[in-house]
Amino acid sequence: MQVMQAKVQTLRAQPVVTASAARSALEAATNSLGSNALLTVQTDRVTVTFKGVAPAALAQWLATVRQNARMVPNEAHLTRSESGGWDGRLVLQLPAR
Repeated sequence: MQVMQAKVQTLRAQPVVTASAARSALEAATNSLGSNALLTVQTDRVTVTFKGVAPAALAQWLATVRQNARMVPNEAHLTRSESGGWDGRLVLQLPAR
């Protein structure tokens, strides 16, 4: 319980991420995947479409987005491609402005 309490306190102590900062962090993370990912922003909803993204690259992208943009997917529609990568899309919600 004390370990969980310490984690919660650490998370609460972090500064709030603005919508523009979250979007910038998300764009930077997505650009690192090159042509294998496409980012589409619709007001406060973001859809990232993947095509043949390597599992390790997707895991790193998710960790970066969670850490830097403080975002997690609201929806996930992913399938394994024939090449062993991931195809599909993730939908995320930008923080309130």
